[in-house]
Amino acid sequence: RQNAHSKTNLSHRLEALVIALSSKPATEILAEKADNYTKAARLLMNSKDLARLLKHVLAAGNAVNAGSAKADASAVRLSSLLQAARTKGIDGKTTLLDGVVGLLLDRALNRKNDDDASPLSGHNEVLDFPENSGILASLDLVRGADEKALAIEANKIQNQIILLNKQIQFALAEFGPEQNQAIRIPASLTPYLFPHGSSKARRSIERDRLTQLETEASLRSDALKNDHIKPLQNVTKELRSYFACEPSEPLDAIFTTMRDFLRAFCDSRDIQRRQRRAEMRLADRHEQKKISHTKHHKKKRPPSHPPARPPSHPPPSFSHRYSPNSVQSALSSVKNRRSALVGDDDDEDDSNDITKSPPTSDGDDN
Repeated sequence: RQNAHSKTNLSHRLEALVIALSSKPATEILAEKADNYTKAARLLMNSKDLARLLKHVLAAGNAVNAGSAKADASAVRLSSLLQAARTKGIDGKTTLLDGVVGLLLDRALNRKNDDDASPLSGHNEVLDFPENSGILASLDLVRGADEKALAIEANKIQNQIILLNKQIQFALAEFGPEQNQAIRIPASLTPYLFPHGSSKARRSIERDRLTQLETEASLRSDALKNDHIKPLQNVTKELRSYFACEPSEPLDAIFTTMRDFLRAFCDSRDIQRRQRRAEMRLADRHEQKKISHTKHHKKKRPPSHPPARPPSHPPPSFSHRYSPNSVQSALSSVKNRRSALVGDDDDEDDSNDITKSPPTSDGDDN
């Protein structure tokens, strides 16, 4: 029986020491998770750009549902956000969210000043708020969020601290001064609970060490509950009310829906930016070709005074004017004219004379 009591007490003491030594990293992990959940919820509720985007989605949804029972809606439900990002139109390609993104791109381009970042550059305040505000990065850190599970883990740590406190009280009864003993331990159990052979100095050091461990663990447990768990529970209630969710709506479902919706928004934005940049580059190339074509034609423009027209009957070439056939025809015509004036008797002599020595001037014919 004494061995059984000894083993049981030793197990409790070891567990208490484990709790005391492991309470710090355990509370730090739970506090970090609670802070991440709280930060993500507050970023969603405090983002003006997200509220503006949801208003555009609501207006576009009312326009699409005009004339139906779903028209004139006053708020956007989480399930409607995913439908806006996934349901495609008549063309089978464009979604309602694509239309909203295109509208935001058009407005951003119209409002752009020379000193502002281009809406197509990836640094626009309105279109790039999921990345610039840190909402997407924060939502990526809270996958599987469950504030109830954190509260349960915090209660477990608190219960372990209570167990630790009991074990330390037993230790203080043995190591502390006799007048401060608050717990009476049966004499049959004391040999198996504490080392009676320890010196007073050692018992005092052990007492102070256990007291410090218990105090630090209790403070961390209280801080976890008051500074991290309770604020998280309050902000999750506000978040469910902000998105018109049921009180039983899981926190992870809200975070997952908003993460998927904003991812779809960013994907649509990036695709439309690439398309518009390609269209702008194509338009610039066409404009450059048009300018170069105009300059080329200006260089080849004819002079203001066109040259004189060439003669309709160009003069015969040298070979044509002095060919043998032309000479013979000229002699024949001269012979015929002289035969008609002088007579047939002189034809032979004249022809010989003309053949031998052509006339040097017009006076020889007379």
